[in-house]
Amino acid sequence: LLLKQKIEKPSEKKTKLINASFHYAEQVGNTYSASLMMCLASLLRSSEIALDHERIALYSYGSGCVAECFSAKILPGYDNAIAHLPLASSLATRPHLSPSDYLNFIKRQGPDKVSLGLGYQLKAILQDKPVYEDMR
Repeated sequence: LLLKQKIEKPSEKKTKLINASFHYAEQVGNTYSASLMMCLASLLRSSEIALDHERIALYSYGSGCVAECFSAKILPGYDNAIAHLPLASSLATRPHLSPSDYLNFIKRQGPDKVSLGLGYQLKAILQDKPVYEDMR
């Protein structure tokens, strides 16, 4: 199916909103399921444009299998409601680990036979340490 309609360049406002939504994701990378919520938090925190009463589209897909598209209306006072959340400072102060450091960290913290993605899932975080559950 060919579209004969001309696709217009997004407005400056839309471009600013889209860029604001990627602020945290650019720092963290792909978080899979949490990506949509992280981009929403980023938009609400990083936008230079007031979003009160704005309707936004949210779109998420997973592995090409399932997709969701829905809209949300931003309520007045959203900025005050999220002002106390330490989003930017949490990202700025998180430890940076290399892939090998991360695997060593998981092995020290998790069960003796940690096999990421192969039968274990995060059950809880106790005293800043992940607790894994054997799902096999």
